[in-house]
Amino acid sequence: IEREILDDALSDADILLHRESKARPVFDQFRTWLYETAHTVVPKSALGKAVSYTVELLPRLEQYLKNPRVPM
Repeated sequence: IEREILDDALSDADILLHRESKARPVFDQFRTWLYETAHTVVPKSALGKAVSYTVELLPRLEQYLKNPRVPM
């Protein structure tokens, strides 16, 4: 997705449109997986800690989809 943006030298508005159409579905699937997995793993396991940590970061990770200047 980012390679396409770089290769096409898109404007900021076009970057946001491209990310919304291509990256948003991937991000939403990942978020859903995190929430579902958080309820099925042992919280103190390595995977449980990683999932919990990533869930806490989701608002910051989502900035990638809202700001064209934020790199992946």
